[in-house]
Amino acid sequence: MTVIITNKELVARFVVVGVIGNLIGLAIYALIYSTVQLEPRAAISWFLSALVGIWKQHGLHRMFTFTDSRDSYSRSLGKGYLGYSVIITSGTLVHWFIVSILGVYHYYSWFITKAFNLSFSFLVLRKFVFKPIIEGDFSEE
Repeated sequence: MTVIITNKELVARFVVVGVIGNLIGLAIYALIYSTVQLEPRAAISWFLSALVGIWKQHGLHRMFTFTDSRDSYSRSLGKGYLGYSVIITSGTLVHWFIVSILGVYHYYSWFITKAFNLSFSFLVLRKFVFKPIIEGDFSEE
């Protein structure tokens, strides 16, 4: 039996799971930042935590947000890394720029960079990583 998730419910799940996952991601970033000694420290920490974060966030979204995905776990995880490569690259560059050039505190920059990538993240996940079993179910309602 296929359950069609409404647009509003899907967005609500995305937000809740995203907030929880990003709080965990912030803890991962802080841990990595505390161990990295190379400069640009904030950008390196962002990049490394993003690599770990894709795996973590993918699992959370697969279990709680995009439950109607038609791909296997490993296939959608591979698509996640492929789709998120743009987010990792742009996020690392934005984070580096905000911290190294603009001089913004790296935790503030972490939040700014996350906000910068939020819309793109949703589109990558829904349209590429977790394609629904029934095409078009996201655009309804």
